Amino acid sequence: MEFMYADSAKVISGEVTKYIRQKENFRKVEHGIGDGPLYPKDRFHQMIIFSNCTNVNLSDFKCVDAPYWTFLIVHCENVQVRGLRIDNNLLIPNSDGLDIVSSSNVTVSDCNFSCGDDAIVLAGYAHHFGDPGFKNILKPSKNIMVSNCILRSKSSGIRIGGWDQNQMSNYSFNNIVIYDSNCGINITVRTEGGLNKADFNNISIETRQHTGDWWGNGDPIKISCMRGVEGEQVGTINDVNFTNIHCVGENAILLYAEKPGMINNITFSNFSFLLKGSKLEKVSGGNFDLRPNIVPGKELYASDIPILHMENVNNVHLNNGTLRWNGVTESYNKKAIKAIHVDGLEVKSILAQPSPVYPKSQAVEYVNCKLIK
Repeated sequence: MEFMYADSAKVISGEVTKYIRQKENFRKVEHGIGDGPLYPKDRFHQMIIFSNCTNVNLSDFKCVDAPYWTFLIVHCENVQVRGLRIDNNLLIPNSDGLDIVSSSNVTVSDCNFSCGDDAIVLAGYAHHFGDPGFKNILKPSKNIMVSNCILRSKSSGIRIGGWDQNQMSNYSFNNIVIYDSNCGINITVRTEGGLNKADFNNISIETRQHTGDWWGNGDPIKISCMRGVEGEQVGTINDVNFTNIHCVGENAILLYAEKPGMINNITFSNFSFLLKGSKLEKVSGGNFDLRPNIVPGKELYASDIPILHMENVNNVHLNNGTLRWNGVTESYNKKAIKAIHVDGLEVKSILAQPSPVYPKSQAVEYVNCKLIK
């Protein structure tokens, strides 16, 4: 594949850098292209599109080196996807694997995706920046089950939501492995289409920080609800449950709402969270990446990095879990759990290690929280 600028990767610059810990040096490499991204010289649209279809059965084939989204299923009903293999160039941005948008009654199983951008996307777009396949149809995205899949991505292994006009509900993910990814699970609401009810069971996530302009920063799980378009209402995220979750990552599990009431009822049961030091700590560490949004100072910004960070969230339940550290040395690694303005926080049978950087400090910090006892 021929690239526009094969010897230089896209870097982050401009106004956003003033909020980042490393400023203009964020994610830069001394030599070469690092983790990319590189833009292909010829960028077409999606490789395969099923739009406004019913009773679709796709099984046992492989797609390779898509320069843009590989597979789009949009405005469809009753879809089965099984045994799909996607192997894209990991340097190419926007080379999503499987995008299931504003569709209902869908099952995906036994797939293996390796992509430069999000591996699996579930969303409620009625339209998407003029891309083919979208017919501006207002219909919900609901009743979607994904199981027995292996995922790798330079962005998110699983992404839910974005700029959604349609409501999203009743999603289920079971027996999923996400490895060598920039972000594991990324739930993002930025416009009126919200999410109600998503279950994640038996999930293994391994993430790391990357160089270059990729969304995410080594976060295993990220749930955020913020303004994404000027003047538009923002939906809510409700009833998201994680059971039997194992995460090893180089950034925090992050739950962030711009205002209280935007994210409600999040449960983690039987979990293991390990935050490890990164070889890119000096050029990338100590920041949260909540792009895209239009909230000043909250796209990419410096922050303390606990193992679990929760802010402006209602009703969070932590049951039977461990939060541990490995190889962290930075001053911003202060607490295992940091909760800010959490209304209704329940903590049961949790083992949280103090930071090895501050071994005599408390492992947990609550700021203006209401605890459930």
